[in-house]
Amino acid sequence: MKNILMPYLLELIIFLIVLFLYIHVNYHIKTSNDPEIYEYNETSKEKLEEMCDLKQPVIICRDILDLNIKNLPINNIYKDYDILIRDVEEEELDKLLHLPLNYEDSEKLFNNDDKGQYISEQNENFIKETGLIKIIQNKDKFFRPPLHSNCFYDILMGSNNSHTPLRYEINYRNYIYVSSGTCKIKMIAPDNIQNLYPIMDYVNFEFRSSINPWKVQSEFANEFRRIKVIDIELQEGQTLFVPAYWFYSIKFNNSTKLITMKYRNYFNIVSIVPYLGMHYLQIQNIKKDKYNKFKVNISNDVTNDETNDETNDETNDETNNDENIELEITERNK
Repeated sequence: MKNILMPYLLELIIFLIVLFLYIHVNYHIKTSNDPEIYEYNETSKEKLEEMCDLKQPVIICRDILDLNIKNLPINNIYKDYDILIRDVEEEELDKLLHLPLNYEDSEKLFNNDDKGQYISEQNENFIKETGLIKIIQNKDKFFRPPLHSNCFYDILMGSNNSHTPLRYEINYRNYIYVSSGTCKIKMIAPDNIQNLYPIMDYVNFEFRSSINPWKVQSEFANEFRRIKVIDIELQEGQTLFVPAYWFYSIKFNNSTKLITMKYRNYFNIVSIVPYLGMHYLQIQNIKKDKYNKFKVNISNDVTNDETNDETNDETNDETNNDENIELEITERNK
């Protein structure tokens, strides 16, 4: 009798496991598409989790993190540490998007960039090297979801009127905290993805739109007019919850410093296994064997020089006091 029941019992266990995984994975990939944004003014972590589970954007008005980067001695102590710079006008797929530049020179670059061309992001190494990660970890417990498995922290900044690409995240929880200054954010619900011409950049693990929402290209203008865009302006101390798969783009000003906190839990990781698998396969196909020079002239004008084989002579002009910064980088190519 026992031998007869064992196969059925095994099938039942397998069925329950599959059902359990399906329910949780389906929850993580399910989205809400209402073009609405909520505000949160309370102190209860449980109520915040309930609001975030609605998968709608939430503005947290209270300054829970209470961390102003400008009050930290970064310029004095950590000025020689590298942060990563991105040229937002660079859209080439499967190419290195972020270039290292020390913090002091990055500030000069942002101050002299009148085109809104440069931002800084992907600064997890900077946060770890300077010890800022300990400060953030001591303050972000309110935002950490139950049973979280991974925490990702970043510092974002940029030149005046620069902006991030219009993109979406696949993490369980995504928070943007305004450490100093203000910022403007445009958000678009996930059901508009086909009209946003998504670029699935698995090499850089970024899923962005081809459209610039701040200055829509003429070829996308007609379709973009039919898309409902949520415009948000965050003040210093406020935090925005960005649900997974919602598109968003951040616009900076001269004083904007942002901290992002992103969290995953175990079922979230299971739900994004296809993304992680594609990222792993693409990384294996990339060869880091081509070297370029990225040249930034810090003066009244900011220019890029990306020639492969020519070396420009550096000249000192006593009137303009131009300072040239050369970065040796690696461009990843197939």
